[in-house]
Amino acid sequence: MALYADNTQSEAESSSSVLLEMIYGSQKSQALFVAAKLGIADILSKGSKTADELAKATGVNSRSIYHLMLMLISVGVFSTEDNDKFILNPIGKHLLTGTSDSLRGTVMAMGDELYRA
Repeated sequence: MALYADNTQSEAESSSSVLLEMIYGSQKSQALFVAAKLGIADILSKGSKTADELAKATGVNSRSIYHLMLMLISVGVFSTEDNDKFILNPIGKHLLTGTSDSLRGTVMAMGDELYRA
């Protein structure tokens, strides 16, 4: 009986993790959309930047960019260098404009469609 109870607990934890991933999935998707729309990958392709430098390049509030970047770092889209500079990594390169393996257009099309609804 104890084994069954342990399985039930594990299933409950697993199912709640799945639900939480769905809930946070929309935030991750929206963060990707904003990064694509602002062209952050293109900016970082020229070298690492601080939040202040990204803010100036995009015309967005520095604190907002900083939090956006932290979200995207947490899911592996961008990385940090020297703890205060953001850099492009292999996943983020798929947000570049005009490359053969770019998904930027897809991210933007899906974002426009989803967020209108």
